[in-house]
Amino acid sequence: MLELDVRVLPAPQKHPTIHAMLEHLSRGEALRITNDHDPRPLRFELDHDYPNTYRFDYLEAGPQTWVVDIVRDSKNAVRDEAAHAKSSCAPDLRTGVPRSGRFMLGHYAWLARLADKVRAKQAETVGEYEAFCPISLGFLDRLNVSLAKFSSLIADGNTDEQLVAFLDARTNDKQRASANRWVLVDNAEDLRRQDSEEGRSPEFAGPITFFDRDSPTVATSAAQAHWTGDVKHGFGTLSLGSGTYSGTYSFASRFERAPGTNPEELLAGAHAACFSMAFSLLLGKAGYPPKGITTTADVTIEAAGEGFQISASALNTIADVPGIGDDTFQQLANVAKAECPVSKALSGTTITLRARLFSSG
Repeated sequence: MLELDVRVLPAPQKHPTIHAMLEHLSRGEALRITNDHDPRPLRFELDHDYPNTYRFDYLEAGPQTWVVDIVRDSKNAVRDEAAHAKSSCAPDLRTGVPRSGRFMLGHYAWLARLADKVRAKQAETVGEYEAFCPISLGFLDRLNVSLAKFSSLIADGNTDEQLVAFLDARTNDKQRASANRWVLVDNAEDLRRQDSEEGRSPEFAGPITFFDRDSPTVATSAAQAHWTGDVKHGFGTLSLGSGTYSGTYSFASRFERAPGTNPEELLAGAHAACFSMAFSLLLGKAGYPPKGITTTADVTIEAAGEGFQISASALNTIADVPGIGDDTFQQLANVAKAECPVSKALSGTTITLRARLFSSG
């Protein structure tokens, strides 16, 4: 049996880690999780995304600790991560919750939540939720889509992918930015309240999509390093596959500030660059395209046991973003810190962020 103590994980990594571990379960196998609160939101999420696939067996139910076996017990278990996007099934919101309004479905915040609520309304399982609440009305108005049209799309059985395709075909970048700004910025307090009431992390934002629908979604980069001699007195050369950089490194350049580069310096550059791109993406989707973002990263390596470990990466960013308030700026910066691919690759490392808003006038 796989076991996971969820309490030790940073909030943005909890559900993704559980999902990744569940993917390795065969029928009848279980993942035992230990948490400091009832994992009901996770159960609702799994029931919604993978219907009739997982069973929750409570071994301990609070008040301080919850221990639950998540059992994969259906021969019809859905393993395709894109299955939900290809489904038009209605969630039962009398016992579950819709997806977060901050979840990005294609280019659109709120769309996933709206689709969940309208599907549930038409299936008479909406419970106390309001399908066309004020946020939904403002969202559709900015996309120039009527309530009747959206309702008919749901009634016709359109999947998430088909809803995104419909909106992509009839809206432009300005309309999408306006709709996302309405949701993510103008109604930020309501989104935080919803996520808190439904048991989600305050930093939850759903997946960040870095590519347009027709762009490649896999990219592989390469670099080469050659080392000569023993570790203390030898030296190495490295070059990037793109041909844009080559240089030397050594024990002294890594630990004694001697001339040359080192792995941590290269990692710092990668983290700063990746964060800046992710932050730019989120700001643009929220309707605040930045004029410029400058980020530094200080990566620390230190002794650990018999060897060494990369223990921390400290991000420091300053951005010129016209029209944005500091609260929204800080919220999006922290989402970028959690969601940029290099941050995810450094999941065992302490990542900190100082974000400053600059205005060039």
